[in-house]
Amino acid sequence: MKVVQYAEVVIIKQENISLILDNTQIKNMFDMHNFQNETGGVIYGYKLVGLKEYRITGFTTPYQEDKVYRYNFERLDPNHLKSIKSLWVNDCTTMYLGDWHSHPSNHSSPSILDKNTWYKIATESKSGSSIYFFFIISKEELLISAYNIRGKNIFSVKLKKIMFDSRI
Repeated sequence: MKVVQYAEVVIIKQENISLILDNTQIKNMFDMHNFQNETGGVIYGYKLVGLKEYRITGFTTPYQEDKVYRYNFERLDPNHLKSIKSLWVNDCTTMYLGDWHSHPSNHSSPSILDKNTWYKIATESKSGSSIYFFFIISKEELLISAYNIRGKNIFSVKLKKIMFDSRI
C-alpha cells in the first residue's frame, strides 16, 4: 500500500485501487467533533469511469433523527441518502461510497459491530459502486477501510491527525 500526501490531497493506492481525499475535508472532520459521543454520516463522491479510482467529495453530518450515544451511532435519518440523491440529480456522478463515524477515544479501532455493519453495507448496497469505504475518526487518527462487494476487506490504513494539522 502506498499513501502519498500532496498540498491539497491524500492519495491511497492499493494494487489497482486509488482513493483520493481532500486534506481540508479530513481536517474539517477532525475539527468538527468534540468526541464526547459517537457521531457519523455517509461518505459520497464519484468513481472515474473505466478506472478503479475513487474521489471522496463530501460527507454528511448527523441529522435530527439519528441516534447519538457515547459508544454508538445509529444513522436513522433519511436525509443522508436524500442529500446524495439530490447531488446525483445535479451532476449524475455523485454516489454513495460508504459510511463514517467517530470514536470518543484516541484510537480508531473498529469493533465487531463496525466490521459486521461494513460487510453488510458492502454486500447489500445498491449504489453502483464496487468498492465501499468506511472511516472511523478519533481524537488522534483516521482509519480508512475499503471493502469490495463480496465483503472482503481490501485495505485498512490509519492516518494520523497531525498529517492534516500541518498541511492547512
